[in-house]
Amino acid sequence: MSDMISGIETIFNPYLTYSGNYPVYIELLEICSKKENNKNLVDEYLNRKYINNIRELVPIELGHIQLVSDESIDKTKGRVLKISLEDITDQVCLNLTLDKPDDLEDNNYRNYKLVVKDFFKPYKLAISSLLKKEENKELEKYTNNLKQLFSIYLENTPNSNQNQDEHFYHFLKTIREDIGSFLLWYNQLIEICQKPIDLKELESLLDLDKFYFVMAEYLLEINKFSDQKFNCLQSSMAYVDIYVQKLIQLKKENNYSLCVNMPQLDGKMVTATTDSLIEEFIKLKNKYPEYQVVYFQPKDGINYRDIDVFNQIVTALEDERNAKKLAVSWKLFKKGEKEKGENTNQIISHIKKEEKSQEEKNRELRNRLDFFETSPYLYHVEGINNFEGYLGYIYPNNLVIFERFYKDTKKYEPADNNATYIMTLNNFIEMSKLSKLEIMQYIKDGNTDVVRKYHTSSWKNKITAVIEGKGYDIDTIQIIGELINTHQLEKKGVTK
Repeated sequence: MSDMISGIETIFNPYLTYSGNYPVYIELLEICSKKENNKNLVDEYLNRKYINNIRELVPIELGHIQLVSDESIDKTKGRVLKISLEDITDQVCLNLTLDKPDDLEDNNYRNYKLVVKDFFKPYKLAISSLLKKEENKELEKYTNNLKQLFSIYLENTPNSNQNQDEHFYHFLKTIREDIGSFLLWYNQLIEICQKPIDLKELESLLDLDKFYFVMAEYLLEINKFSDQKFNCLQSSMAYVDIYVQKLIQLKKENNYSLCVNMPQLDGKMVTATTDSLIEEFIKLKNKYPEYQVVYFQPKDGINYRDIDVFNQIVTALEDERNAKKLAVSWKLFKKGEKEKGENTNQIISHIKKEEKSQEEKNRELRNRLDFFETSPYLYHVEGINNFEGYLGYIYPNNLVIFERFYKDTKKYEPADNNATYIMTLNNFIEMSKLSKLEIMQYIKDGNTDVVRKYHTSSWKNKITAVIEGKGYDIDTIQIIGELINTHQLEKKGVTK
């Protein structure tokens, strides 16, 4: 499987780099490590070059240590993989104060020490105040944190011969010494964390098959978080896609399967399997109709790892995608009252229902989404300013083609046994406000300006013929403009 993408640099420093950064637990790489004489080679390498030195500089026992794929100091070189200084700083601050700085991620490394010094200053004053038994309302938040920290410390410390006051004073002096020590050695900590990890050296220590699986699972979790918080996918989803497509192929050919215990974003352990990865990936991918893996042919003389080049490409892609998005302010093809008796049977044409597996439904759904998204449409149209199962595509020949992709948008379960609706741009406003039964009755009454095509084996050929038919209708753009001007359609993106 190692031939699917070219090494770990493709993940940590791809040609089209990710925006922002993402953390990677050291445990993830240790899981993927080669073994030699019962030794974990990744663990040995990172401890020797980084972790042992870091542990000598910090006054606490570190928990999960994170690596971070972050922008390089030299913006033309893309990204680098480093030990996360922010994560280590947060761990130390939380351990010593039950609090952490708010704005570390907004500062470059040169400013980190200033932020950390400012963070600890009120705690040092609070310690002095407590040792002198002075009351200071301005320091109340900090003294309360220290008292709470001492209570936690007592719960985890065997009974001491010291009385409570002596024990508390000793605890405060220890905290003050630890803060001083941490600030004293902080510049050296910065120096270690700034030093990029050599990706070629690291790659030689990894089982690449397992690495791609683990990173696909981990990047999928990042994209699920991005979906929940920002309602979008991260560019790293492309690498999940590449892996999973290969995984599906291997599973079919020789029942390839992996099962790995690994930490999630929150540090909790989860068991990831081939089947669970495929299932979660398809759910998320299907939720975004416009999702496509962006392939491009690199041109000589262009550095695709330069952050400015990347930003230009991403902006152009987003503008192109958003410029094609329109929305109506009503629900497309509303649910009509369910009719009973023979009338319903007369209106609905029945097609033999075939039982399909979830995998088949997902594959057919993605095929239809990809078919429409790669077709030469002018705009796609959503309902209620959001995608609600139905999506319309407007073509240059003045036709609008509607398709129902999902039963609902909560579970994103594929809709099955549905048809494609084809209508003219002139009448789609009226038609799209009707229910399916009303439209079918409209067609049954002899109206030919709306057509219903069933999903048969020849469906794609028929829809292709419809898309390519009639050529370019000169009135199409004018009609779209009028609908936008009268606010029957709203642009979701801005064309530049």
